[in-house]
Amino acid sequence: MRSLCVSLIGFAILLAATPATTAPRTPGALETICRKNQLIGYGLVVGLPDTGDSLKAGKVAQNILTATVGRVGRGDFDPSVLEHKVAAVRVTTLLRSCAYTDGSYDVKLDRVVDLKIIAMGDATSLQGGALLMTPLTGADGQTYAMGQGVLASYPNQEDSRSAYIIGGGLVAK
Repeated sequence: MRSLCVSLIGFAILLAATPATTAPRTPGALETICRKNQLIGYGLVVGLPDTGDSLKAGKVAQNILTATVGRVGRGDFDPSVLEHKVAAVRVTTLLRSCAYTDGSYDVKLDRVVDLKIIAMGDATSLQGGALLMTPLTGADGQTYAMGQGVLASYPNQEDSRSAYIIGGGLVAK
């Protein structure tokens, strides 16, 4: 019994000491450590069938809409015409990156990433909507990807205030 305990403890120490995120070694290759980084962005879902945010009650969607329209050079836009047709959303994804022993790193392992979209305002549903181009930034404030596309619902999903886009994010750097 004692030898079994010693063996299990030794096995546990061996597992704990083995770096799970290290890439496989090939002869002559640099040592690599890979990890996933959380990216986040705030965007706008458009084309909603009267299930979007109330622009009069909440300023979040109205501010994002005004900023988005302003980026394309339309300063004279009246956001009230899109009442309940748009929703302010938070967009998140994970981006793999690798650091090498020579000090360099690579975030281009994924050319496209999947996106998760969550309503921030009072929208009742995101179904039927499309995400406008949204910058996705890392903790350092740098933009690493851009996201856009038609939203899909999760299978057997009861919360229609969240959705996803498979391959909806394009890595920018």
